[in-house]
Amino acid sequence: MSRHGFLFSGSDMSAVLEAQRKALRSKIGELEANYVCRVDEDDLARSLADQYRIDVPVLEVGARAADSREEKHQGRGNFEVFEYTVNVYSIRIPFTGEAVVFSFRPNQTDLNPPRATVDGRELIIVVEQRHPDATALGNEIQSTTTSVEKYLRWLREMAEPFNAQLFNVAREAIKQRKDKVSKDADVLAALGIPIRRRRSLPSTVTIPVQRTSIPLPQPMETKRAESLDPVISEKVYQQIIKTMADMALVIERNPTAFEHLNEEEIRFQFLVPLNALYEGNATAETFSYQGKTDIQIRHEGKPIFTAECKFWGGPKSLTETVDQLLAYVTWRDTKTAILLFNKNKNFSQVLEQVEPTLRAHSRFVRFEGKKNETEYQFAISHPNDAARHITLTVLAFDIPRDN
Repeated sequence: MSRHGFLFSGSDMSAVLEAQRKALRSKIGELEANYVCRVDEDDLARSLADQYRIDVPVLEVGARAADSREEKHQGRGNFEVFEYTVNVYSIRIPFTGEAVVFSFRPNQTDLNPPRATVDGRELIIVVEQRHPDATALGNEIQSTTTSVEKYLRWLREMAEPFNAQLFNVAREAIKQRKDKVSKDADVLAALGIPIRRRRSLPSTVTIPVQRTSIPLPQPMETKRAESLDPVISEKVYQQIIKTMADMALVIERNPTAFEHLNEEEIRFQFLVPLNALYEGNATAETFSYQGKTDIQIRHEGKPIFTAECKFWGGPKSLTETVDQLLAYVTWRDTKTAILLFNKNKNFSQVLEQVEPTLRAHSRFVRFEGKKNETEYQFAISHPNDAARHITLTVLAFDIPRDN
């Protein structure tokens, strides 16, 4: 007969999974604000998903080994105590995965959980026989092994979908944490009071762009290294993108006003509504351009948003525009855009080439999706830090042909 305690008789697996999910969210909620603001979301999500996943053991039955020993037992019969000898067989089966899972109880069970014990990375099935019988021994070992694998299969059916969801659970929790950090920083920035740097505050602070004005934080007089590095929030970024996207309607409704304009002249048309809606410091425009074709929002001389304006010249030209855009960005500048103007007759063919061209770029990380037929969003890696991702929105505009 098999001996030792019952396996799979401890905590409910469903309760364990829920506890893991809560522990993951709690871990993210406790992360330092500075760390959350700077770390790549996907890399952190993958790391945490790997840390909180449940790896159900897999038995390596082919590598099992057996040993035996004799033990003296005492019995009672005919009103007297007697001693007898039993053979004790220990079958050690190596396994991969987490040993603690052998104690979890799956949702599906039977009335006869297997008996065995866990020693390090081995599952030990112990069988006692008073009268050695190889056939009976083999049947007992096989029956127990089959039962263990059945329970592991039931647990695996619960763990696999849980593990598959962990990345998205972590990513959503990270976004919520970053949003909270951003909102907390926005509240302080909106006060217009010098901000005292504390260990609990992030080293980057979002600049909340509002209608008519941008209240920029005024850091206290201190060393240069102690000043807050400005970044632009996702909400503000989307507001800027929408303002530029709305220009498509202006172009469509006033085609003759744009048909003779070159890149630089068209770019200026975007600067007008941007600066009208988002005012910066009194001494300078919030939106300005440097070089020949880019639009930038700058704070204290540092770019925190950059956009490139280009006429469509084919996939190679778009690739070169991405490269040119990456040449402008600093480490903190992770919000970008390309305004793509088309003067060709077939605008649909141009749109069909945007996504494949960006996917083929050496810095492509992932495609975030299309907001509408002419707006694409991508994540690309930073040229000086592959772990840091840049948000790139491509806005396509159909400009009437200059005849």
